[in-house]
Amino acid sequence: MNKLILMVLIMISAGFATKGLILTTGSMEPTFYGGETVQLIEANTANIGDLVVFKRNDDYVMHRLILEINGCKITKGDSWWVLPDLGCKEIVYVYGGMSNGNNKRN
Repeated sequence: MNKLILMVLIMISAGFATKGLILTTGSMEPTFYGGETVQLIEANTANIGDLVVFKRNDDYVMHRLILEINGCKITKGDSWWVLPDLGCKEIVYVYGGMSNGNNKRN
């Protein structure tokens, strides 16, 4: 499977609830690696280039927002082997700028 599937955790940070997601594939490498936990905030808006999370079936997928056409958001994982994820999707979360650093970069 070439999509980034995420497991949801609840985390408390800086006095407010956020979502912590554990990355389970490598589709976002080299930005993030499988096993890394990233902190997300609810999406009010998302801009081109933002790291976003959308729900596909029962799974959460984290990719980068690369294009928006007529309200349809097109995303893609950062790994070279991941194809753009076409189709309209509702962005649920955006990356909150924090991770646990538990990755290959350390």
